[in-house]
Amino acid sequence: MIAETSSADVQTPDDIYLCPGESQSIGRALHLGRMASFYPACSGCPRRDETQLVSPRRVKLLRESQIASSDKTKSLFHAEGLSGVYLNDIGPEEARRVGQAFGGHLVSETNRDRVARAGPQGSPGAPPIHFASDSGASARRHQSRAPTEEEPQPTILLACDGRPWTVELSAAVGAGLRWAGCRVIDIGAATSPCVALATERLSADGAVLVGNSTGQPRRLGMNLFGFNAEPLSSPGELDAVQQRYHSPAPRPSLAYGPLERTSVSSEYLQPLAKHYHAMRPLRVVVDTTSLALVQYLEYLTATVAIELLFVAKGNDQERLGDQVRSLNAHFGAWIDGDGECCRLVDELGATVSSDQLFMILAHEVLAQQAGATFVVSELAGSLIERLRRAQAQVLTAGSKRSQMHAAVQERRPALAGDAEGRLWYTQAGAAADALRTLTLLLTLLSRSDRPLSELSRSAIL
Repeated sequence: MIAETSSADVQTPDDIYLCPGESQSIGRALHLGRMASFYPACSGCPRRDETQLVSPRRVKLLRESQIASSDKTKSLFHAEGLSGVYLNDIGPEEARRVGQAFGGHLVSETNRDRVARAGPQGSPGAPPIHFASDSGASARRHQSRAPTEEEPQPTILLACDGRPWTVELSAAVGAGLRWAGCRVIDIGAATSPCVALATERLSADGAVLVGNSTGQPRRLGMNLFGFNAEPLSSPGELDAVQQRYHSPAPRPSLAYGPLERTSVSSEYLQPLAKHYHAMRPLRVVVDTTSLALVQYLEYLTATVAIELLFVAKGNDQERLGDQVRSLNAHFGAWIDGDGECCRLVDELGATVSSDQLFMILAHEVLAQQAGATFVVSELAGSLIERLRRAQAQVLTAGSKRSQMHAAVQERRPALAGDAEGRLWYTQAGAAADALRTLTLLLTLLSRSDRPLSELSRSAIL
């Protein structure tokens, strides 16, 4: 017997809903039920205004939560990672979700690697599959990882800048990564170049640094790294992580990822320590929020006549200049909370431009290696001309951190500089390293009695 079906029982396209991040459609009743219960994905639903049968009070609360959620999530992600005010923008829950999103992304990439290594017939010796959408760190991961019989869990390094709230949020990120099935190695307080070195040396699939690229008190940020310590930028792999962050979390991994702890600071500091001998007495004001960087500098200068005065002025070079003059210091250095960017003021309190700093170090390189190769941002027109007048070989790269990393990794220049004033080196992988910049500057100033103001003027003549 065939039952008759009335037109009221037939679902039309208007009755079918698709939650953001889900592949299976749902009916109108479930849509309304999720709206009434403040289901997380509803804030991004294109049909969120269809709230028939939901009470006016719940509709009002839903509208308020959508506005707050939209404003908050829009402020988190930017072209080079995430940033915001502690608790106001990023708390433990947001940090855990970042860990889930990044971990889920790397688990997905690891599964793609397994398919690529197996080949079309599933044979281990078959050539790898190259996906048309592969780019950046993802493409290099497919080409560089050695085949194994059993795919391990993705290994992610985890670090913070040492401040109490970044320690707290680092633990929350780690919980999210382990929830996604990743093996987490916590290296404690570290700077970005130290994380990059450890990522390469430990052959990790990625890394997360909970730091503070702005250097402003109570602010924090998260830098994400892929294979070979490539920074994740947008457009690029960071977009995939952001999409996962805004989508409902899938089911947790069947195997909760393990947690290990280790220290890599000694391996990072050892090549720098050789510069800290026979230095003349210098007084330096250092403005930074990175406790890891403070610890590094105290260790390196313990046996030399360098007097370090630490302050936290929040990237205010005018106030830093006042401090330098009042303390009769030889110069002042602002270093961001990630340990990547170094900005200077001379002994007179005047700002030393990023071009001047680059040329001070470039002239030193060219004195030892004529015709050396440098990589600079494609936006640095005046710097490109100065380097060419100095008979240097000049290559350009894009303005994103991921683009500069790729150029430095491939070209291996003597020195590189991006549009934000970060100086990149190849001695410890390919990384922007403010501590190495400061170390080289201290070495130069120790060789003569010339003040920084004189070095800066002569560098751009």
